[in-house]
Amino acid sequence: MLSMTRLLILALFFSSGLFADNKKFSKAELKLPGKKGVCFTLRTSGKQGLIKENLPKIKALNAYWNYSWHFHLINDQPKNMEFLPMSWGAWGHEKFKQDLQKYVVPKIKSGQVKRFLAFNEPDKKNQANMPYKKALSYWPLLEKLGVPLASPGCANPESIADGSAQGVRGTWMNDFMKEADSRGYRIDYIATHWYGGCDVKKFKEKMRRIYEKYGRRPLLITEFAVADWRAKNVTKNRHPKAKVLEFMKEVLPWLEEQDWIAGYSWFSFRRNEPPGTCSALFDMKGNMTALGRYYKSVTTENPKGDQSISY
Repeated sequence: MLSMTRLLILALFFSSGLFADNKKFSKAELKLPGKKGVCFTLRTSGKQGLIKENLPKIKALNAYWNYSWHFHLINDQPKNMEFLPMSWGAWGHEKFKQDLQKYVVPKIKSGQVKRFLAFNEPDKKNQANMPYKKALSYWPLLEKLGVPLASPGCANPESIADGSAQGVRGTWMNDFMKEADSRGYRIDYIATHWYGGCDVKKFKEKMRRIYEKYGRRPLLITEFAVADWRAKNVTKNRHPKAKVLEFMKEVLPWLEEQDWIAGYSWFSFRRNEPPGTCSALFDMKGNMTALGRYYKSVTTENPKGDQSISY
């Protein structure tokens, strides 16, 4: 029999709403339709990243899910692909709450949205750029959505300085997760970014460390690619395209095999971007590169993909 003190404590928790939105999701509910995803902006206006430009690329890569760093599910979303809305950043609780109610909640109710991605590189000045305590202040609003939530996707998810963290330093992710856990907040996936070199062993070891570090939650690698952040122009990038393809041919089958990795999405730099010219899935005319063709070839049924593809 529970003591009177214990009953009073439980009553206080429930009345405060701390348990109301902390549903525990099953492995089946956390499983995406397939691991391979794609990330392209789907803008209605602007110089690049337009729906007209990027929707054909999304469809061509034969993925199971996609996101666009935004809330919006477009009318032409591929029927065989799950869209994951994201809150890139947040600018005040009232607006954040209104945006969720307008763009996300109706899609959850209709069954079109099944999970949600939180803030994009909040530890980086030219991205979401918010203190970890500010990000935590929005979390109860996300929990009320009642769907699986991915942590903020940090540029430096391991909170250590290495060549894959885009030069970002600090302990943002470590601080956020420590405080989120102490408050009992629900975080169902650990979103992570990675932009390193072609060392397959280092990539695997880092992914495993991140998984272990944050409570063995499923890993959702929402951005990753080989990059050279010191490259001043495309000819100075130190990573040959053939080496990047070799890296991908080893890494993707491994990702498909790991039951602790929920999903992954290669970041397709443009050919004219010096840091990631070697990682482009499409050329400047929108034609698929050899890297893109290999990425397309990997499926749940064929996790090794077409290993004969080459540059």
